[in-house]
Amino acid sequence: MKNLRIITAFILSIYTVNAFTQSVSDDRDKGVVMAYSSPQGNYLRVYTKDGDFSKFDMTMQQTAYFKVLRRELISVGDQLKEIGKITRVTKIKDFQKMVGKDLERDFRKMANLKSDAQLQRYLETEYHFDSLATFTEVNIKFLEVFGYGFLDKEVVKNSVYYYELVRVDKSGIEEYWGAVQIASNFTNPELRKVKTTLSHVNSMDSLVTFNWKVTYPSFVQGEYPVFAKKGDNPPVGDDLEQFKAYQKTLAVFLNSKRQDVNNTKFDIFYKKNNELTWHLHDKAFAYPDSLGDFRVSASIKAFPEDLISAILIPEDYATALGDTSDVANAYAISQGSVPLIYAVYGKDSTNCIKLNWTKLPVKPYYTGVTIARSYDDNAREVVAQLDYQENTFTDYQVIPGKNYTYFVSPSFLPKQNVQQEIPANVVLSCKTFSKPLPPFNLQVDAASKAYPKLQWEAADDKAAYGYFVYRGLSPDKLALVSTVVTGKEYTDSTKTLSGKSTYYYAVLQQNLTQDTSDFSNTIAFSPIKKEEMWVPSYLTHSMINNDLILEWVDIRKNDDFVAGYLLERKKEGETNFQPVSPFGIATNRFVDTTFVIGENYYYRIASLSLKGDTSTYSEEVKVNYPRTYIASLKRIDLINHPKGIMIKWPAVEGDNVAAYHIYRRKSDEEDFSLLKKVAKGTFEYLDEAIMEEESYVYSVVVVEKDGREGSKNTIASAQRSTPKQAK
Repeated sequence: MKNLRIITAFILSIYTVNAFTQSVSDDRDKGVVMAYSSPQGNYLRVYTKDGDFSKFDMTMQQTAYFKVLRRELISVGDQLKEIGKITRVTKIKDFQKMVGKDLERDFRKMANLKSDAQLQRYLETEYHFDSLATFTEVNIKFLEVFGYGFLDKEVVKNSVYYYELVRVDKSGIEEYWGAVQIASNFTNPELRKVKTTLSHVNSMDSLVTFNWKVTYPSFVQGEYPVFAKKGDNPPVGDDLEQFKAYQKTLAVFLNSKRQDVNNTKFDIFYKKNNELTWHLHDKAFAYPDSLGDFRVSASIKAFPEDLISAILIPEDYATALGDTSDVANAYAISQGSVPLIYAVYGKDSTNCIKLNWTKLPVKPYYTGVTIARSYDDNAREVVAQLDYQENTFTDYQVIPGKNYTYFVSPSFLPKQNVQQEIPANVVLSCKTFSKPLPPFNLQVDAASKAYPKLQWEAADDKAAYGYFVYRGLSPDKLALVSTVVTGKEYTDSTKTLSGKSTYYYAVLQQNLTQDTSDFSNTIAFSPIKKEEMWVPSYLTHSMINNDLILEWVDIRKNDDFVAGYLLERKKEGETNFQPVSPFGIATNRFVDTTFVIGENYYYRIASLSLKGDTSTYSEEVKVNYPRTYIASLKRIDLINHPKGIMIKWPAVEGDNVAAYHIYRRKSDEEDFSLLKKVAKGTFEYLDEAIMEEESYVYSVVVVEKDGREGSKNTIASAQRSTPKQAK
């Protein structure tokens, strides 16, 4: 209870605005019940309803105790049960047991109670709320001591509870006091929105004072969330999931209370020289400054050059904690006790200006050395941050002939009030510059395709200004293509590079005096990209000696990027085209020896570039050459044979004959049926499967090697009659 800044009127105003958002209104209410969720459980608090504290004091003096009844708000069938009583402590030993030694000591000191008798009398007779509030509003433990509060420890995390309080006076008469709802172990969401920022640090050799700015969240109480319950049965399935979501929404609503300067204290912890353990320094309330901002400060004793670290943790009335602040660090040092940089020296050198100063002593409170520079009318700018043990600096970013003013000073931890207000300074200029060396090992990234990514190396030259890239279609004719390049790589996307050309690149370096080096090595690059090419517009074809000859216009005369052609073919019924030559065709003519006469084929052609790219394809051309006509037999002879009818035909045949098909039908039938297939070189056949006195019609057709048959135009007929035998 250190550093208390609470006055009674201020305390009594805490709950006048938005204090009763969890209270359940009822016509029976005699007072107000408030609830707070804490890591220890749910705190309940008795409060006056109408703000008449003199009447409230009298009521509390006549009260024997309050009965505390509880049930889970959203459980089915749960009834109110008495879980405890709120009673006032009137014995010193009970008081000591509840608050502990530290709080008892602070309490005696603040209430000016120097003896046990005075403490006993205070516990028995003091009922003025404005006096008791000095303690109850600072530490919630005193609510229990003076009969205003109750801690319900037997709660389940995140469950929502409904409480009713019944007042019992000293004569035994009971009256309903009020009710409240709260979610257990559910920290006020507004507490995490309280933010602290280190503003500044004031340090001396024996004391470090941290000052934080506090920002409180704005708060608007929403409407009580309602769950649309279906019937009297417990929710199941999807309804259960919705119910769980509602339970969380309700918990947020019930436990969301305004968190502001009135009800937020800050736990201040510190440690020295990176020790492992944090120590509680104070529990403090924020206070307003002259600008209306709220601040928290902490002064921590130290020895000279101690490193002091401090953090703030917001804490609400029920001891729930918010987010820990960032760690603030500072050293116990003063402006007049730390060594500074008192002089800086320098000289002109080749391509640079060199500075030096007396090295700082080895002390932990330095964070570095700051080098700043200005010239002409330009503002001072920081050009380097060095380690505090460095005592030289070389500035290569200088322009010949200009006068530069350099400022050198040690730097300290951020927010520390110690600094070198007037840095050591010197005025210098650079007059000596050398011609830069050319870049080397110029290459193209292997992943480059349409645009080259150039990379190179260069000698370490602190006076370098940058690089310029040159390009051309010949290694002897290069032109500038880039603005200044500060790194050692460049992607040439300044124009669309043609995939038909080879480009040559070189790089040179320029220094701050605009002197340029010689060119680097020259490299070649051919873009890997598909270029538009001429395509033969049509194909012609002809058949010579059963070979298909395909021809097209040779467009290489118009496009020298075309190296050849890709001819593709597919047979009717097939889905995909296939190349007729896997390596392309170097001429404008192709003989397809695999063409089959009588089949339908489709052909298309594309151009091939010198790089192997393929152009678009021409229109498809359908090619079909029918088979040649097969002549029929000129004559068929039929002879009645003792065993049947003998069929004979001329014994003259060509090389393309594969076999003969013999067809037969009865004279009164229209269609022939295949009777027999006979081999090449056979010129007669005896049909024994006949009936006496039946008339038959025969036709013999030629079957060629490709399976084609001749026509059935040549026929012969005969009536079966058995020849008479010679006597």
